[in-house]
Amino acid sequence: MVDRNGIAEIHDFGIDPNPRAFTLYTNDTNVFFAPPVLPLQLAAHATSLLKGMDSGDSAYEKVLALFDELLLPESATMMRQYAEDRTRPLGVQHVMKVMTWLLEGYGLRPTVPSPSSSIPSEGGGSTSSTDGASPEDSIPSNSDSIVS
Repeated sequence: MVDRNGIAEIHDFGIDPNPRAFTLYTNDTNVFFAPPVLPLQLAAHATSLLKGMDSGDSAYEKVLALFDELLLPESATMMRQYAEDRTRPLGVQHVMKVMTWLLEGYGLRPTVPSPSSSIPSEGGGSTSSTDGASPEDSIPSNSDSIVS
């Protein structure tokens, strides 16, 4: 498309070209970097790694392989070093927070539910799996109660 002076209009998609940066510990001097956007090939491979997660040693290696895909090479190497460090280790809480932050930033995990995913009930602002059911229908009479 051209404007009235015959000059082509250029659309800027506004993608920040700077790498995404984070640290694992407060005041840590080691900064990890990830690409500003995830290349399509890496996105496909990262998605397949996420689908194949299970428990045990293979899950550990898959988590590190996922960081290999999502981080710039030097940062991926540093992440593997943290995974074996006893002083400042890469912990499960780090993995969950970093993965969530990265995947949300890359659009591989929704950050908010779609408008059609939850329709509020009449009485409040939320829906329940038991909306419209009587209490008798919700709790079987022969069920055991869990008291803590």
